[in-house]
Amino acid sequence: MYTLDTKKISLIYFIISLITMNFGFIYELFSHGVYSNYMMFAFLIPFLLGTILFLVIGKLKLKVSNLSLNFYHSFVSTLTLGCIMKGFLDIYGTTNSLLNIYLYVSILLLGLSIIFIRKSST
Repeated sequence: MYTLDTKKISLIYFIISLITMNFGFIYELFSHGVYSNYMMFAFLIPFLLGTILFLVIGKLKLKVSNLSLNFYHSFVSTLTLGCIMKGFLDIYGTTNSLLNIYLYVSILLLGLSIIFIRKSST
């Protein structure tokens, strides 16, 4: 376990949020008036689950294991990518049941992150 550089991680997640927000805005600008809430609000996932959470962790000065942190970053990226993919298909006007895999995998990754937090704290 080690102390995180939470300011750096928060800044990286903030930049990812801005990139995701701009990507969604530009993609929907060229989508001929078709919008998707999944695409418009995909930036909130890295912002809330990344930027805000790691600022709180920094204030509390928590220690987190490296493995747990890697699973958590994978959780946030998988959930964000799943929302963007759902937005693509909404704008295109179709559905696909395979998009549920993003949700299931992200829940699994979050669970693994929580498990390894508990194992590392004992």
